[in-house]
Amino acid sequence: MQLNSLLNNKIFMSKFGVINQFATPARGKNLGDYVQTIATLQYFPKDSAVFVDREKLDEYKGEQLKLIMNSWFNKYPNHWPPSSDIYPLFVSSHFNDRMIPVLISDSGKNYLKKYEPIGCRDKETAELLSANGIQAYFSGCLTLTLGKTYQNKGDGAEILFVDVMYNYRTFKELIFDITHAPGVIKSRILAGGFKEIKKMFRDTQKKKIFYKRIFSKEMLEKSNSYSQIQPLNNNQDHLKITDEYLKRLASAKLVITSRIHCALPCLAMNTPVIFVDSELDQHRLSGLKQLFNTIEINHEGNVKSNFGFKGLLTSDVNVHNRLDYMSLKTHLEKVCEDFIKE
Repeated sequence: MQLNSLLNNKIFMSKFGVINQFATPARGKNLGDYVQTIATLQYFPKDSAVFVDREKLDEYKGEQLKLIMNSWFNKYPNHWPPSSDIYPLFVSSHFNDRMIPVLISDSGKNYLKKYEPIGCRDKETAELLSANGIQAYFSGCLTLTLGKTYQNKGDGAEILFVDVMYNYRTFKELIFDITHAPGVIKSRILAGGFKEIKKMFRDTQKKKIFYKRIFSKEMLEKSNSYSQIQPLNNNQDHLKITDEYLKRLASAKLVITSRIHCALPCLAMNTPVIFVDSELDQHRLSGLKQLFNTIEINHEGNVKSNFGFKGLLTSDVNVHNRLDYMSLKTHLEKVCEDFIKE
């Protein structure tokens, strides 16, 4: 299947829907959202899908749509549950904390129970639903199936760092946020007060310190950096930008990242990947980071790994991806293909 034929469509007219999950965080557009959309587009016939706003699924009216619900839900819980004109397949779904009261309400539970079992992107979401009487299971993320479209040939030379330890801002990044995304900073200050202000400035040096505990100078000099957060330019075709990004991942020798929607596609396309967990959003990672060769570094700078990493990583490091994801990938492909054929 050629992705370009999907991206070049100008008219979408059939019974298949794709979630428009192109969130606009304060710092820019996150290509991770588009990665999930491209994973979904792999399963639909050409010229067959209509985009539906993730944040307003209740407002869709029209021909009944089959919709693969692989997404993060939901910025506006008052727009849940989705329209009765949407026939959903729940796989790779994650529900944030503000959704919980809606999900466990009588109407919320009754809605999900109609479409059991609910496939969840992370184990914590599956456990939450199961604890409230909803049949749920850990499905992993649909991006694990991107190997249908992208494959690493094993002849790449680039070592690519993608948002490694992105929760630790450098001083330059912090100043950028203060001037360009003050809402992000304001919310952190309101939550933590003066201590949070001190922490933000103290942490600007930690990324540099932590890098020295994991990566050799030689590796840093030979690697390139890339960010999934792209500029807020609505005139750009971010699906095509994401396609180019995925092709770059597929041609890399090694990818090092703290983004799950970078690491998961790398597994799918057989690109060697190391996931660096620097005390990030743990409930989103539950069940996922065990799929990777993972390095964990805590706020005190203590380092451990699940693949025998010791000392400093150099550019000649030879890692082989774990294969634990394969059963998840096979299941995801089958349930999505069966859903489309029904």
